[in-house]
Amino acid sequence: MKSILVLLSLIYFISCSTESCNGTKDPQSPDVCFSTPADDANNNCCFIQVGIETQAGHVSSKVCYEFSKTLSIDEIRTSLINQYQKENQVLEDLRCKGSYLKAGLLLLTAFLL
Repeated sequence: MKSILVLLSLIYFISCSTESCNGTKDPQSPDVCFSTPADDANNNCCFIQVGIETQAGHVSSKVCYEFSKTLSIDEIRTSLINQYQKENQVLEDLRCKGSYLKAGLLLLTAFLL
């Protein structure tokens, strides 16, 4: 039983390590960002949507980006709002979610061994 859990955990880790959070451009939804791992274990992957008004109309861009787990969502939001205001852009959406599934699997595997 232990060997099966270890094998499944290894398969999961290998399959999840193909793309990193910062490499995801124009995600279709926040879930795409949440399902990609962060480059650094101390970071969370966040979904950001920024809008700008142009002569052609409103344009939105979406991106996944990593932020430190020590920062609260309000601190990240305040920082991004200030940054985008300087560039005449508006922060439309910000969602962050940590990936705790991997940590849980590692703890479960360590406990069983």
